[in-house]
Amino acid sequence: MAGEALVSYFRNTRKIQNAVSIRIVNVFGEGGYAGVITKFAERLLAGLPPVIYGNGNQTRDFIFVDDVVSAIVLSAAVADKKQEENLHYPILLLMRTF
Repeated sequence: MAGEALVSYFRNTRKIQNAVSIRIVNVFGEGGYAGVITKFAERLLAGLPPVIYGNGNQTRDFIFVDDVVSAIVLSAAVADKKQEENLHYPILLLMRTF
């Protein structure tokens, strides 16, 4: 939200129209170390079941790190048209399916 406020400030007061704020959610891929997919994979590779909190009916969406990079690069092309962008896949996964 702070990023969006900064973008709005620069667009409105400094007339910088090619600024964009990007919300990135649940990134996974090479170099990941703290996300739920990494934690699940580590446990599964160790022969342990993944730890799921609650009843497992919580949903999350994930995005691959390479797709995040591509989206950031492409956002420059549309920065003058949009102020905010959410990066995620339009598919929600039930945590219990892991």
